[in-house]
Amino acid sequence: MKFKLILLFISFNLFAQTNNYANIKGTRLSIIPPKGFVDADNFIGLKKDETTGIHIMDLVGGGFESNTTTYTRAKFEKRGITVLEFEELLIDGFKAKFSHLKDASSESVQLVFGDSTFSVMVIGYFPTNLRAELFSEIKKAFLEIKYNKNLIIDPFASSVFKVENNESKFKLMKASANFFMFSENGVEKETKDHEPMVIITSCPFDETMTKEKLIEFSVNGLIQQGFVKKEIKNISEKSINGYNTMEVEYYFEFKSEPKLALITILIKDTKAIIFYGMATSNFQKNIIEFKKLSNKLTIK
Repeated sequence: MKFKLILLFISFNLFAQTNNYANIKGTRLSIIPPKGFVDADNFIGLKKDETTGIHIMDLVGGGFESNTTTYTRAKFEKRGITVLEFEELLIDGFKAKFSHLKDASSESVQLVFGDSTFSVMVIGYFPTNLRAELFSEIKKAFLEIKYNKNLIIDPFASSVFKVENNESKFKLMKASANFFMFSENGVEKETKDHEPMVIITSCPFDETMTKEKLIEFSVNGLIQQGFVKKEIKNISEKSINGYNTMEVEYYFEFKSEPKLALITILIKDTKAIIFYGMATSNFQKNIIEFKKLSNKLTIK
């Protein structure tokens, strides 16, 4: 499973189709699906089989230039990645960078495009032994992508979860790609670094993963951002809404301030939800509110 592609960075009956284009639900992007690719039910994008798919990340906020500063051939090669192709071009009138990369046994076709208000990352991956069959078709689909900046979308249309009867103080503030941010009353404040917040994301889940590994991955992501782990409390595997669940309170120091991260993992079949409840004060009161929200999550 290409799990790393999900945290760096849909069956056709769910697509709105025009002239063979399929709008990926929850995004402003439309693509002509390569032959054999269908809706992915556990990530945003298209899937051919367990080793071949296309991930789509529609990022609102943060422009193309700022998000591609280090997206260069030289940076890939410095990391030891084989660059088979790299070019700058236009996609539907937007500045873009296209790359074809190879590692030991698989390859990825990547496209990033946008303007000063947004950027989109599209990643196709497949085994190297299928290059002759898949590369040209995937590249053609990428180069013909259409993007409608003005399209009004339902942020939960592409999510693998929904929130029912949310009585917590945390309401949806913003959704971008596969990340859903909840703040107090859904308001975005200038001092948001000090405000309690919930971030919910999802990823595919298979036999190579465990909920413990997902917890560890989530914590390591925070540590890489500068969080210093201080204490772990109240590890629970009590099921939430019948799902395979793990919930842990982590206490960190971040920028010389205490920080709580309540991390909850919910698993159903091939889908996993990762819930972060973050706070800098009033830990116990916020934990109660975090749990009011996490206990209302259902996996589609």
